Amino acid sequence: MQLTPGFYFDLDAADARACKHAAYLRDCPSIVAALDGLHAHCADLLEEASRASTISPPGALSGRAWLIGGGRESARNPQRCVIIGSRARIEAGSTLDVSVGDIFLGEDVVVEPGALVRGPAYIGAGCLLRHGAYIRQDVVLGERCVVGGELKHVLALGDGELPHHGYVGDSLLGFRAHFGCGAVAANLPLFEKSSIPIPILVEATDGGGRGMVNYLLGRRKFGAVVGDGSQLGCGVVTEPGCLLAPQTHAYPLCRLPRGCYGPREILKNRPTVERAPLTGSYAYADGGVLVGTWEEDELAPLGSPRLDSPQSRRQMERSAELDAVARALRRNAAAARRSSGGGFI
Repeated sequence: MQLTPGFYFDLDAADARACKHAAYLRDCPSIVAALDGLHAHCADLLEEASRASTISPPGALSGRAWLIGGGRESARNPQRCVIIGSRARIEAGSTLDVSVGDIFLGEDVVVEPGALVRGPAYIGAGCLLRHGAYIRQDVVLGERCVVGGELKHVLALGDGELPHHGYVGDSLLGFRAHFGCGAVAANLPLFEKSSIPIPILVEATDGGGRGMVNYLLGRRKFGAVVGDGSQLGCGVVTEPGCLLAPQTHAYPLCRLPRGCYGPREILKNRPTVERAPLTGSYAYADGGVLVGTWEEDELAPLGSPRLDSPQSRRQMERSAELDAVARALRRNAAAARRSSGGGFI
């Protein structure tokens, strides 16, 4: 159950939205198979688009974007191509690289200056590729996605938001999945020969109920599966093999170990914030000499009764004395400037 695409994506709703990728995911027996077949799915979409659209050879874009790989022969096409939908806007200073695969840009797609698209890539209608976006091969975006970071081997179902810098590799993203600024879906274990096992809930074959087992994903690279409506806050990092069911939301700065989360959960992994009084005072005497010192009290957690201890009260009294000295120094410095006719510097 936790390994099937239907656990993370509402495929019936995707069909109702006329999503091109719902049928593909429905035919995949697992999320691993969906990632394994993504290159072929992207190639099929490009082939279909080339038959139904007017093909623009790379040379036709001269002056509007930097082009890499134009004119290179391939087994499938006599020449790599960029397929551009109506009203698509490819702004000057963007880069399209067809040296490895074709690129499809759907209707009303906008590619801003500084964005780079490296084929094979299929960018659905209404997508916005912001400055700094890096689309790096085998990326399939549904309609109206916003991308400002790096994507590699990613399928997004539509209305996804990755608008700021970050990285997502070898991942499946549901409808309206959202990545905050700096969120990262890591796709490769730290050590080269490490495997990616994840704990999943399975039904016992002998009718003995459910239990947790470690399942080996069988891929050297596996990022995350982010279900429909799920969100990763700013600075979130997911370990390889992190699976978020629909409507699962991770607070900013969370580090999510591999495994299954959700559905309909809030994930918090926030550091403890400590506060302590900063006692003492200072003032700049005439001539810019610093008088007085700051003294940091020993760190104490917020709300600790130690902040009301006798030691803290003595430090506050000492701070009041230093404040009085600082005020006197400021008055003396101001009087000296007035008597000399000088002004503030």
